[in-house]
Amino acid sequence: MKGVTRSGKSLIVKPVTQAEQLEISFVSSFFKTAENESIPAEPRPSLNLTRIREPLRLLTNRTNELSFFERRIYWLVLRELKSIQEIKTEKITPYSQIYFEFHYSEVVSGHVSVTQHLRKILQAFMKRIITLEDPVSGRITDAIAFPVVDYWPGKGVIQIKMAPEVIPMFLDMSKGYTSFQLEQALALTSEYAQILFPNLTRYIHTGFWQISLEEFRKLMCVKDGKYTNFNDIRRRVIDVPLAQINSETNLNVTYDVLKQSRTVVGIRFNIEQKNKPGELTADQQAELKRNLNQQFDLIMQLDTADLIAKAGDLLKRHYPSYTPEQRKQILMEEQKLKAFIWADLHVEHGFAKTDAQAYVAESVFNYKKGRKNSTNSNR
Repeated sequence: MKGVTRSGKSLIVKPVTQAEQLEISFVSSFFKTAENESIPAEPRPSLNLTRIREPLRLLTNRTNELSFFERRIYWLVLRELKSIQEIKTEKITPYSQIYFEFHYSEVVSGHVSVTQHLRKILQAFMKRIITLEDPVSGRITDAIAFPVVDYWPGKGVIQIKMAPEVIPMFLDMSKGYTSFQLEQALALTSEYAQILFPNLTRYIHTGFWQISLEEFRKLMCVKDGKYTNFNDIRRRVIDVPLAQINSETNLNVTYDVLKQSRTVVGIRFNIEQKNKPGELTADQQAELKRNLNQQFDLIMQLDTADLIAKAGDLLKRHYPSYTPEQRKQILMEEQKLKAFIWADLHVEHGFAKTDAQAYVAESVFNYKKGRKNSTNSNR
């Protein structure tokens, strides 16, 4: 067995042979050291902001049905998987088993009756189903994502095993993903806010997200017959979670009600980022820049055809004002393509000081001789 240590995590990796399959274990950085296993582990706060990536296939795959505490566990899983997620499907390591270890205080707070409470949470979590669809055969498979969960009350240790069938869905970023700061997500105490926040972060580029009322009710898991009056939905499902998101995260969100005649048919959320990188501490800026560089390196692993396809999708969704000639230059000229991807990531991470489309256009087309290339500056 090979032991590999990384910052904040211990990874135990077995090389693939004919006799055994590849396994990996993630141990949360909240544990002091492995030597302290004989005493109850104590949580250790992180000084850095942690940006996690949620594949869109998961975001739209019944994860909105998770309870408040289950979703916190789900986010912790995504935190640990970040280092092995891939944007190219063929580069995904074929792990047969993945294990996670967390401290209970990362999920729930307090010590009174925590064991009984936590066991109920874990028992519900291990029953959650993820739906897999084979695009070739059309076969649909329902799989329990985390079939085995262990808890050691004396140590405060939670160990979770991920089912091999769902591992690719958690690691595959090729179909797109949303990215957000874990610390901000964990600060949310409303289930509706938990569901809204990752979805809102998807649309930072455009500055708005429009959704029909029917789809919104489905997304927020509002059951049929509940909150039939829109004023109830507004008060309980929109206003309360948005107030919390505006208070606890870097987003500032307002909304408009869309009507046909006098009937409410949809909602338009208007999204702005509050904290620009210049307003963060030096450590926070450094962590944000590291995340940006990691995402850029991840994207640049794509084959040229896939990279062009990704850029084309970004242009279609987030940069509608660009002319056909501008789009052609971005997609056909390698340097402009890289500059576009780099500038788009700056928008996503809040570095754009102006309108997103104007910021990216300046970065891509207003290259001045003697200045560092925009794909390498700030790196």
